[in-house]
Amino acid sequence: MKNGFYKRAAGLLLFICLLGSASGLQNAIAAEGATTFDIRVNKASAEVGDSFVVTIDGVNLDRLYAYELTLELPANATFERSKTKDYLPDGLSVYHQEGHTLRYGSTKSGQAAGENGTKTLAALTLLANASGIAEIQLVSVKTLDPELRATLHTVNKKISVQVRSNSAPNEGTNNGTENSAVPRTITAADGSGQVESGRIVVSSDGPVQAPLALLQAWAKQNSAAVLELQAGKITYSLPLSELSSPGLLALLGADASQAVIKISITEASGMQKDLAKIGAADLGSKLLIDPVEFEVTAVRPDGKSVRLSSFSAYVHRSFQLEFDVDPSQTTGVYLDEATGQLLPVPTLLRVVNGNVVADLFRKGNSAYALVQTNKRFADLEGHWSQTTVETMANKLLVKGISEQSFAPNKPVTRAEFATLLMRALTLEAVAGQASFKGIQGKWYESAVQSAANAGLMNGDPDGSFRPNAQITRQELAVVLKRAAGYAGKSVERTDQNQSRAPFADQAAIAYWARADIADVAAAGIMEGDASSTFRPEAPASRAEAAAVLKRLLVYAKMFSE
Repeated sequence: MKNGFYKRAAGLLLFICLLGSASGLQNAIAAEGATTFDIRVNKASAEVGDSFVVTIDGVNLDRLYAYELTLELPANATFERSKTKDYLPDGLSVYHQEGHTLRYGSTKSGQAAGENGTKTLAALTLLANASGIAEIQLVSVKTLDPELRATLHTVNKKISVQVRSNSAPNEGTNNGTENSAVPRTITAADGSGQVESGRIVVSSDGPVQAPLALLQAWAKQNSAAVLELQAGKITYSLPLSELSSPGLLALLGADASQAVIKISITEASGMQKDLAKIGAADLGSKLLIDPVEFEVTAVRPDGKSVRLSSFSAYVHRSFQLEFDVDPSQTTGVYLDEATGQLLPVPTLLRVVNGNVVADLFRKGNSAYALVQTNKRFADLEGHWSQTTVETMANKLLVKGISEQSFAPNKPVTRAEFATLLMRALTLEAVAGQASFKGIQGKWYESAVQSAANAGLMNGDPDGSFRPNAQITRQELAVVLKRAAGYAGKSVERTDQNQSRAPFADQAAIAYWARADIADVAAAGIMEGDASSTFRPEAPASRAEAAAVLKRLLVYAKMFSE
């Protein structure tokens, strides 16, 4: 009750102090080491109906307790509040819009300390609704310190996005690179002798295209077939089964049989490269290669295109490297088009003919790169999980509770494990109405929704999720078995009639979890302790969660160290 009062009071204070008049504010004068603000966008162009994200960064922040952004928005883009993210820790965000002027703010509450250094303040999502140049101006930023002293920072910085009409798919689609070459057309002859093997290899220095009907015919011949585009030292493997999905056919309409599929692998735009550099620095990582854009589109006979950006199966792309890497410190990342951040993807490193090849897996397209990270935690010294946890941290799949501490023995909550699953399996972020009671607006809302939508975690019959409850080892086993199936490598059912129970405390395992525990144990994803007991009701620790997620990805052949 008291915490809710503070938050409501803080929200009111924000409106009074920030959204009110500027009288009494001290004006900031830009100087070396002074607080400044930058504006950036996650894409240089978008189609009508697409969203793009405008991110505001603060540089040299000094005890930032609250902020308010004043922006001028274009007539051809609409502010999407539900998809906008406030990055002020424990912040309560508010906004007010009059015409094209948007004022968006956030405040801490109670006796919280202010923020220092360089940090992202907010990522504002805009929906493009008409073609033309969408210009966004960050007019000013008002800040409050913990003593509620206000400062007005005049910024007047602009960024722009080229909004294309859906009827002109070729307008400005090269992402700033030279990709105007006529696509090579794939014919039935390209599949001769390859469809049966399940791997149809096509080499091209530029984009390729193929009649959808041809690719669907190959998929009928071999449901496991993939079309593998080789562009120099980069390979992209598209499962042909993805091209017969009801969702795609519905988007293409009655003329689906006459559509053409276009696949391109191109150098990322200058803006994407800049975002990747910023993202790597934010992660404390080193960017090993410039990002590469992978794109698949279905073009209808009338010239309109449908972009295929998400799939039901993991799509794999490979980079052949010309340098050595430390597998325990190297992972693939993709550029999140919604936020402009770098996010990890499951990565398998292997050696082929003396060269390192990195295989990156995700159920979607974007710009991809590789990063190197060297993370160490002081409280892991001598702990059984040290190598595993630090490798998983270097792969950006787990995080510490601070820069120096991991807290390996601390129990994991259900919400925290949903977040770990989201990162490990690159689950798509989910926005909109929450399906569980009491999770709306919480830091874990998107992760819980994503894990539930993927069929990995369930709630209770009363509609709650119990996000803060510790996840038990037997609950963990059930979720891991589902996750293996989601990753495309289902765990085989063990013989439940075998005479010897796998664990000494078998009778203590809940009936609903016995089969799944036996299965994941047989697959090597979970194990008992030295005395062959499973401890089903024991809470899973942070170290155990990292270890089983690593084993899951190894089992799915999407991880190496």
